[in-house]
Amino acid sequence: MRHGVYALLGEVYDYGPPIERFVYELRKDGLSYALFIGVFWGVRNLREARETPLRPVSFDIRDGARLIRAPLDDILAATSAGNYVEFILADGRRPLMRVTLAAVEGELARFGFVRTHRGWLINAARMTGLRPEGSGDWTVELGALEAPLSRRYSEALERLRAA
Repeated sequence: MRHGVYALLGEVYDYGPPIERFVYELRKDGLSYALFIGVFWGVRNLREARETPLRPVSFDIRDGARLIRAPLDDILAATSAGNYVEFILADGRRPLMRVTLAAVEGELARFGFVRTHRGWLINAARMTGLRPEGSGDWTVELGALEAPLSRRYSEALERLRAA
């Protein structure tokens, strides 16, 4: 590569006797390649850091005309209630939002919420216990609140056991 660059400039690259200069040239090339790789690695890490979205600290619940901004850590669970989703908050409030549970799951799943039943979505970080029910189903304890865990949601059981 160095011979080609020198030829483009009209020069001849001569590093002397190959045996005497080999270690010097190898060290110089090794440092150049290491610097080159380091720059690309640094740029890649900067791009990944910029593209990683920040975790929001709250979730907006539209309860009729009212907007409730609930911290994610205060949401214990969400349950299906017909065309609505009922959010169960740590302070005891239970606001309703006209949306499907699947839509709420799509927004909250990346923040640690797990679908445990066709009608339940729970905050895995708030789980305090897991109790078998004998028929293959389980009960998830969220403090005083108990949520069902259907045997059909085996992936959810594995995630909660790992947490």
